[in-house]
Amino acid sequence: RCIDNQFNIEVDLSVNNALAVENTRLLKTYTEIDFRVSQLGYMLKHLVKICDIGDASKGTLSSYAYINMVIHFLQQIQPPVLPILQQLNDDLSNKNGMIRQCMESNVYFYDNLPKLGEVWVNKNGPSTLTAGELWIEFLRYYTEHFDYEKNVVTIRQFEPLERYKKGWFNKTIAIEDPFNLTHNLADKLSQKNWTLIRLVFIQARQQFGTECKERVIQDSDVDWIQDYLFDRNVLLLENPTKLDKTNKQTAEPLQSLMGIRIDPKYYQS
Repeated sequence: RCIDNQFNIEVDLSVNNALAVENTRLLKTYTEIDFRVSQLGYMLKHLVKICDIGDASKGTLSSYAYINMVIHFLQQIQPPVLPILQQLNDDLSNKNGMIRQCMESNVYFYDNLPKLGEVWVNKNGPSTLTAGELWIEFLRYYTEHFDYEKNVVTIRQFEPLERYKKGWFNKTIAIEDPFNLTHNLADKLSQKNWTLIRLVFIQARQQFGTECKERVIQDSDVDWIQDYLFDRNVLLLENPTKLDKTNKQTAEPLQSLMGIRIDPKYYQS
């Protein structure tokens, strides 16, 4: 891992890892289907960087794991934003699924995007939600709807993938690698850090869903808005005084409206 000093970009180098190339190609294909995929990915990456919860070597989750969470959500929301590329096939005579082998893994996925509309028919019509609305729904999905104890996050099938089928019974989230099916992308995630990630998601949902009372927002306030919404003190509950100041009049009604219930003991280390 290194950093480009000129552009301040973090770079991960991988040598002789053909499977990583296929993973990258899969993610790139998903981003080419809908521009909102990249927008959500950027927002989530910025959030986890601000809160220091995006490094698998430190017991949290990798960027790759987080983008899998984004893609899974965009496949599950109705109407869906993304298809399941690994389930699509334009060969109607092949009922068993396509196979493309790489390092003992099947890395096939549908990548003929000009003809995607011929093999993926969205019966409910296209999703009209903005990236901002999808961001709120993403946070809602992983704080309210997804059953961590029962299911695994997967992007290779629409049907729920239950933990017992994988033999993954850790007490944190489980995220299946789309090609290396025995690899849980969250296998290094500690229970303490999983609690922290859930706290950040809950706080982010409240922060983004609360009307700002501090000032009248202008179009030129982009930097201020970003600092306000991605305030580490609020997201990590590091400054209760500031949290009370910014949300004093809206926190309780908002929690009731959104169905958020924060149990302080749940966030104890």
